[in-house]
Order: sequence, then structure tokens, then C-alpha cells
Amino acid sequence: MKKIVLLVALGLLTGQSAYAEETTSVPAAQVSSSEMGLPELSDSINEGGTAQETMTSAPDPQKVKVSSEANFSLGGMTWQKVKEDNSEANIGVAYQSQGRVAFNWQYYDISQKNWVTMNANTTSNWITFKAPHAGQYLIHVYGTNEAGETKEYAIGWNVAAESISLKGMTWQTLDGLGAKANIGVSYKSNSPVIFTWQYYEIAKKEWQVIAKDTTSNWITFNAPDTGQYLIHVEAKTAGGQTATYDIGWTVETESVTLKGMTWQKVDKYGAKANIGISYQANSPVTFTWQYYDIAKKEWHIIAKDTSSNWITFNAPHTGQYLIYVEAKTKGGQSATYNIGWNVTTKEERINKIISKASSYGGQKGGQPFINWYGSDPVGWCTIFVTYVFNESGMGDLVPMTHLPQTYYNYFQSKGQLYSPRSTPQVGDIAIFDWPNLPWSIGPGHTTIVDYVGADGTVRTISGNTGDYVSYYYTNYKDPNKAYGLVGFGRPDY
Repeated sequence: MKKIVLLVALGLLTGQSAYAEETTSVPAAQVSSSEMGLPELSDSINEGGTAQETMTSAPDPQKVKVSSEANFSLGGMTWQKVKEDNSEANIGVAYQSQGRVAFNWQYYDISQKNWVTMNANTTSNWITFKAPHAGQYLIHVYGTNEAGETKEYAIGWNVAAESISLKGMTWQTLDGLGAKANIGVSYKSNSPVIFTWQYYEIAKKEWQVIAKDTTSNWITFNAPDTGQYLIHVEAKTAGGQTATYDIGWTVETESVTLKGMTWQKVDKYGAKANIGISYQANSPVTFTWQYYDIAKKEWHIIAKDTSSNWITFNAPHTGQYLIYVEAKTKGGQSATYNIGWNVTTKEERINKIISKASSYGGQKGGQPFINWYGSDPVGWCTIFVTYVFNESGMGDLVPMTHLPQTYYNYFQSKGQLYSPRSTPQVGDIAIFDWPNLPWSIGPGHTTIVDYVGADGTVRTISGNTGDYVSYYYTNYKDPNKAYGLVGFGRPDY
């Protein structure tokens, strides 16, 4: 049958699926079976052969009836792969007929040079093709209607050899050390694959199987110890094709480092505060917090084996304390950190300001304070006050400025400005406006009150008094002695 021989030739030459037209469209002189060296279909096909029957003799071309009538035709083949390598597929042929049609399905094994019947005289236009091995095939069907008319169709079919390739591994660590991780391998295959996973422990020079002949390309690795490992996977197809892939793996030793403490005072005296510790660890950590009462020489636990790196400290009284924390990993690695802590009173905070200001008594020139502030204004009295508060750790109680007017406005806006005839308190900021100053456009001098007498005498520590840090006196009860005094600013100690 010359159309089949031509189809095989086209399939071999192009490597593509091809089909034959009706016999009448192929001139007999174009190609012959002897030229291609292929056998033709056996007469037994028309008589109804059994499945997988091997054809050995060519059919009589005279027995194949050909009709040119349009009411019976085969329109082409379609298929659905069962296996990726084409070794199994459901193949169907489209047809048009006004009556019943019997179909005969065969394939030609090009490497073995033999015809095999898949299904004969069936009413179904579908068959399941199962290739015995990889290689080139010709899928052929002819249908016969009730009138005895016969139509044929064929395609070339390629069954690829099994293949498997591994592309690389990916993973998700389940702890910070790498001691437990989900590891997967990316792969490409045209047939089902099974995987065998192993690890090699370099320190012990031992192989251990993680999973054997599993269909999953993922495993969970649980390292027995810290150190270096080799993660190895072998993938194998049903036909025995294999591929392997390896990665190095490190399980770190537990570690924890404490970087420093930070805090937020709930009250300004430090009697209550939220205190936290900054840390770095590669595994879960628990914390034990304690404080040491220096006055009573006693340790007290704030929190034990907590997962939080923050605690709330409540001091039982004023005084000095040591805040101490120990961080510990599950495996027993630990680190400690501590800071000193002072719980003060309002009086202690005021005394700290007075002590700091007094320590500069007799200082000539304001250069140290000007250098700290960063600019050189005409006067430095207010810079001195600002410096003292900042150096005493209470810079938040006053504005950062060199202008007396700004101090006046600041305390006025907070409701902390008191009249020059009110009774001042130690630690107040006395503010003056000397109208005879050539540059005066408002308050022009600030000082820190360090003594208040019963007779109204107010002694202040003043910067830039004759270019010195020295005492300056006024009297809030006697207007004649309160020259230029416009009010007292009272910081919220």
C-alpha cells in the first residue's frame, strides 16, 4: 500500500507526524515498498486479527476498497499522553459516516520492522497505545463502513528514551542553626521518578539514609550534631536512568550575644521603668532578670526564664541598684549584661543641678560652654544654664537655646512661669530684663536659684556675670533690690 510507505518515509525524513491521503492521490510510480524496504499490511488485518498479532505478509491491494463518496471519511488523529515520554497514549481518529464503522488499529515498529495489531474490527475510534520500547513508530488505522468502503489514516509517533535531570536544591531552615530544615530538589523527567536521600557527616565520616525510594522530592533533615555535612540525593526512573545532586550543609554552634540595654522611664525619678536588652542569637533564648539593692545588699528576681527581652522594674525605694540579665540558649550557651540604676527624688534632682552649676564657680569666660553649644552669641549666660541641665541628664526640662526670651516663653507656655513677687524655690530659673542694655528687646539674663532667704534674698548661680561664673543676688520682696527681675521659671523636676 503505497500511501503507508510514503508516510513512513516522510516520518523518517522529517521526524514529524504525517498522514496519508487517499490512495488515489498518490501516483503508483512515486514510491514502492521495495524502495523503502518496509513490509505492507497483512491480509489478516481485513479479516480481523487479534491484539498484538505480528503481521508478516503484505495485504492484497485489490481487497482494499476505496470510495470517493463524501459521506464516509477519516478526518485526522488526536491523542492524550498517559506518560510524558509518549510510551503510553490514548489515540483517536475523527471520522464521518452515515452508518456504523469497524476500525482496525496497528502500529509499525520501525526498529523491529514488524506490524503489530492493537485492536481489530472494533466499533471504537479510540485505542490505548503502549509502546514496548523507545523509538519510532507508525500508528495506522483503517475503517470499514457497512457498505464495505475503507478509509485509512496514519501518523508518525516517537517514544523518547527515559531521562532525568536534577536542577538544584532549595531549603527552608526550621531553626537558626540549620539543625533542622526542609530540603527539596528541582528536577525534570519524562517518566515517574523515585528519590533516595542521604547525608554524610564529615566529622564521623559516616553516611546515613534520610529517605529511600520515596516519590517525594522533599525531605526533612534533622542533624544529630553541629558541624559539616553533605546532603546527597539520587533520582531514578522506572527504567533505571539516574541522576545525583549534592550540597554542603553547616549546622552552627549555638551562640548568644547581648548588645546593650535601653529603657523608658514610667516616672521621671526612675522608680518605675521598662527596661530591655538588645541581643543576637541563632537559636531560641530565655532571659532571667534580677536587680541588686545596693543599700540592702540583696538580690531580687524580676522575671525568670522568660522569652521576653523586656521587663518592668519597680524600685522598692530610692537609691542605687544594679539591673542584671542573663540570656541562655536551649543548649546552655549564656551571656550576661548589667547596668547601674539610680532612683532619685525631686530634691536629689534639684541638688544635682545646683552641684553641677556650683562646680563651675569662678570660671572665667564662657568658651567651654560656647564650644559645647556650637555657636558664639553676644552673651553666654543662657548657654551656661542650658549646659548645666543637659550635663546633669535633665536637658528635657529646659529649651535648647541661648536666648533668655526663649526660656521666658517656654515656661510661660507650660504654666511654669511665676511672677517676680512670688516665693521662688531652689532650682528655679530667675529671668531678668535689663532695659538699659543697648540690645535689650525683652528678657536678657538667666540664672539658677540656689538659695532663698526669709527676708526675700535670692542667691543665684550666674554665667557671664562680669565674664565669670559667679553668684548674683536679687530680692523678690523688695522691688528696689529686684532690678530687672521679670519672673521665675520652675522646671518640672
